[in-house]
Amino acid sequence: MWAIPVVAVGVVDATRRYPALLLLVFVMIASQVWVQVGDWYTPEFAHKPAGAIVQNRHDSGEEVCSVGFGGGPLSGYTGPNAFVEIRPEHTEDLKECDDVVVLVTEMIPRSMLSAIDARYPYKLVLPTQENGTIYSKEPIPRRLQ
Repeated sequence: MWAIPVVAVGVVDATRRYPALLLLVFVMIASQVWVQVGDWYTPEFAHKPAGAIVQNRHDSGEEVCSVGFGGGPLSGYTGPNAFVEIRPEHTEDLKECDDVVVLVTEMIPRSMLSAIDARYPYKLVLPTQENGTIYSKEPIPRRLQ
């Protein structure tokens, strides 16, 4: 990071002396933008769409649980007590849940993910850079998706 200003000054000085290098600079910038442009409109996490679904499921009387580290940010998109956080190592706590939200899969043991897959036949994947998934015992209505 500390070298960025030095490199920028060097590029400006070089293009002032050799204007043909300006074309090379534009090509380099355009190639970097081209690589990143696909991610500009894709959210990194699924907290906002998951929050709307979780709130709706909670309002309809379902017990919704969150597994992993997505619960903190998810609470910003839901009302109080809309979901229960389950620690990733306690698979027995799934007995109380009608739906399970998994937003960040890092640090979730494989045993928990296997237990969720075995218990919940329906799965809704929320496409983001880090896909979120809502598992359910019944299909999630289309109007919520």
